[in-house]
Amino acid sequence: MKPVTAKTIAAACLLLLCACSADRANAPEDDRRALSVGQRYMTDVIAIMQANSINRLTIDWSDFRTRVLAAAAGTTSDTATRDAMQLAIQLLGDGHSFFRDLDGRFVSAPLRTCNAPAVLTPVLPDDLGYVRIFAFTGSFAEGNAIATAFHLQLQRSDSTPKAGWIVDLRGNTGGNLWPMLASVGPILGEGVACGVSTANVGFQLGTGSLGLTVSTMADRTKARFGARIWPDEELTDGATAARAIAWLRTGQ
Repeated sequence: MKPVTAKTIAAACLLLLCACSADRANAPEDDRRALSVGQRYMTDVIAIMQANSINRLTIDWSDFRTRVLAAAAGTTSDTATRDAMQLAIQLLGDGHSFFRDLDGRFVSAPLRTCNAPAVLTPVLPDDLGYVRIFAFTGSFAEGNAIATAFHLQLQRSDSTPKAGWIVDLRGNTGGNLWPMLASVGPILGEGVACGVSTANVGFQLGTGSLGLTVSTMADRTKARFGARIWPDEELTDGATAARAIAWLRTGQ
């Protein structure tokens, strides 16, 4: 029998260490192969959420992952994960993140809803302009097309001199701010036009686009709000146009 030396023991320990390291390196991949197709897809989505969500430091990601992967159990394709995606967006807790699939269908979990009454276009004096901005959640190209259409509308309305403009946001539930802002750019002119509301960053996935909330509401000075932004003066819908006209006439 060959004597066991310190050199032999060291070599054996090195081999054992390498084997353990290899096992640890392969473990995540082995775990991933045990998941369904949809669970693997949602694992990647969760990684994006964990790295970017505005609530990433307060979410229990272990519990988050367990619940979302359970909702995706047995799914055989990336596109079969709608329920799991709905749960994940709900668990983010920001009320503003969303997923838009390739067919344009949305998955979201708003914390508040707004059931605005029907909005009628007001009758205005000829020297006052009017434009109504609707909610928008479409693509970049669609946003450009909408802004261009609004610019043409403003040009037609501005063929006669205007003492002021009413920008009607009634019934606007939000979405992508920038096409809305660009639509009224000719009215706002140069300079700072607005503060930051709850804003999203987009991530392209194989089955659509994920919009994650990365900032919160703020005013023009970037001072953050902890709740809703309330109007300076609350009015019933029937009095809104008359009050806007009076403000444009008097500045108060």
